[in-house]
Amino acid sequence: MDRQPFESAAAEIVSESEHPLEQLRQLEAKAWDLRQLGDADAVVECRIKQLSLQKVLVHLYGFPTTGLVEAQTALADAYAVGGYSEQAQEHLKLARVVCEGSVHDDEPSRRLEVGLALVQGVVSFELALRLTSQGERARAEATATAATRSLLEASRLAREAFGSKAAEYARASELLGRLASRAGRHYEAAGHFRDALRAQEAEGSDTEDASPRGDGDDAAPCNLSARAEAAVTARLRLAEALFECGANGKEEAIVEQRKAVDALRAPGAGGALLVGALAQLARWVEHKGRDHDKEALALFLEAEEVLNESLDATCGEGRIGAAGEAVAATPMAAGAGRGGAPLADMRERLREIHMEKLDAAGDPERLMRLEIEESSSKRLMEASRAQVLKAVELKREIALIYLQLDRCDDSLQYLQHCEYLERWLHGSQSTNVGKILKALGTVHLTMQNVEQAEQCLRQALRIFEADHPPNTAVIRDIRAKLNIVGDG
Repeated sequence: MDRQPFESAAAEIVSESEHPLEQLRQLEAKAWDLRQLGDADAVVECRIKQLSLQKVLVHLYGFPTTGLVEAQTALADAYAVGGYSEQAQEHLKLARVVCEGSVHDDEPSRRLEVGLALVQGVVSFELALRLTSQGERARAEATATAATRSLLEASRLAREAFGSKAAEYARASELLGRLASRAGRHYEAAGHFRDALRAQEAEGSDTEDASPRGDGDDAAPCNLSARAEAAVTARLRLAEALFECGANGKEEAIVEQRKAVDALRAPGAGGALLVGALAQLARWVEHKGRDHDKEALALFLEAEEVLNESLDATCGEGRIGAAGEAVAATPMAAGAGRGGAPLADMRERLREIHMEKLDAAGDPERLMRLEIEESSSKRLMEASRAQVLKAVELKREIALIYLQLDRCDDSLQYLQHCEYLERWLHGSQSTNVGKILKALGTVHLTMQNVEQAEQCLRQALRIFEADHPPNTAVIRDIRAKLNIVGDG
């Protein structure tokens, strides 16, 4: 063992040589960053470490128990967001016990109740999402009703304790809006998202009150970029709700979406969020009619460029083919980058780690390092795969607009990229590949490339005929197109 005496494995999260208060500050900043990245399990690890430090401060140094209640509540929140509802409920119960038993001043107690009510709503909200995905509609609806009740209470308490500009009020409003949207109550959802947006913008503009609630020196550090991103997210949700409110809401939705896109174009803003915002704006602009196709195309191409830059950052040379680039020579190259190496290398490294773990059975420290590397590599692979899926979606939509603009060569090039990417993602016999081959055949047919059209359509037909159960409508459509080729 290379570790020095008394050095904990938890030192890999933050340096344990720092003062506990400094460790708490670092952990809070790290938890915010990890939450933005969607790494729920890593957030849980940070919150567990924070809870341990708060216990040390309370039990050994006589610090107020408010910090302990907040840490317990934050851990419950992290568990809920990560999908661990039972653990979340347990820690929320423990937080209530500590709060009721040792916090007797009205003002601190009232402030802590805001967090407890909010996290109770979060727990019910996340559980309702999971139940819905599992098809348990009755339980999901009952849980969503309980979440709404808790969040309304949290919203009231936050407004009374902190005012309507508080981050706690913003989060409760945002979750209430999401619940209303899922239930189809779009006007109500828009109202909640407006409240969330106003609160986030006010909170983000006040540098003295931009951090999560804390007591004195224990308050978490400012994270204005996180606040700004929360405000943009609220605006994006507002735009979606408005778009569902009918013809009158659609124009207002586009205005709000443009504001969100402009905010995300700023240096350092979230690339993934910008990709989605640009693509949604492009779809809504395209929805206005054929006269808006060129603007929609420009927005889609901007989204593609941002995604390419994100892929470069994720796995080196990750660009997967903008317009004008040559089609990659192999499916792996088209999926992974110009040379195809980064993702292939990650897969090979995962195989090596598996073999090394077998050899490291008697070396706990080496085994732990390998498990950490394995977990990181898997997360990176998953992130890269998600980005490639998004790239396929964008390229399909760009190809369709090019076709509508009678730019068939450009449409064909984008569909060829899609074919290679789909083969890498799903295999050469997947119906996803079949759909792209059918589209390629259609474009070739439009361009009077009869031989290429027949080749693509016959490949697509074989894929769909081999699928079980066969999609008779698609098969009938492909055969109709092949008849046109034969007649030609």
